[in-house]
Amino acid sequence: MAELQKELPNFDTLMDLANRDPDGLEHLRTSLIRDFIDRAPDNQRQRLQGLQFTIDMERRKAKNPVQSCMRMSQMMHERVTDLCDSLNDFSTLSVVTEPTALRPTNVIPLRPRSWEDETDES
Repeated sequence: MAELQKELPNFDTLMDLANRDPDGLEHLRTSLIRDFIDRAPDNQRQRLQGLQFTIDMERRKAKNPVQSCMRMSQMMHERVTDLCDSLNDFSTLSVVTEPTALRPTNVIPLRPRSWEDETDES
């Protein structure tokens, strides 16, 4: 696959495009997203496609651009909250140490204390 990467135009150019040619802006948006997903590693591509589908459906359900923005913000907030919950839930963490991974140690054997040793000290 050729590594042609489109650059995002600056803000003023995007603003002009939004005012002058909203369909052109939408085409640019979808094209940039598609290119990004296509360049993603294979093991992440399906997840990104699913996420983009969810985003597109939320945008379609919105009645106006402000509501669309609020829906996207809500989605991001939910994901960050999920991440925080996962990081704070120590019960899901498990530390497994393989015996072979342990560092060898020297154990110094101690002689057992006998009854006679205790009586000699007094």
